[in-house]
Amino acid sequence: MMTDVILNRMKLPKRMVLMPFFTILFYMFLTFIIYAIKNVWVYPFLDWNQGPKAAIWYFAIAISVVVIYFFMIGIHLVRNWIAKILDNESDRETIHFQETRSTMV
Repeated sequence: MMTDVILNRMKLPKRMVLMPFFTILFYMFLTFIIYAIKNVWVYPFLDWNQGPKAAIWYFAIAISVVVIYFFMIGIHLVRNWIAKILDNESDRETIHFQETRSTMV
């Protein structure tokens, strides 16, 4: 995954955090449907019989998805910053090479 982040130039707009958030929300609702049909929880920590502990798990999963998404945005910003620095250095080397070459001719 990190190779993909480093080698591509994909941008992550902040508004797109809704896509993974709603995907996780949909998956949680899907677990309720599975429980209604089979009377078995997909994951034991989702069982409402645990009381407040289950509610904390639901909240923690939702928050962690958002936090991880913004962490990835931070990684992309660092990647872009490093690429900008390296691009400026290569531009300087190209200009220096062209100047050296023109004085030789």
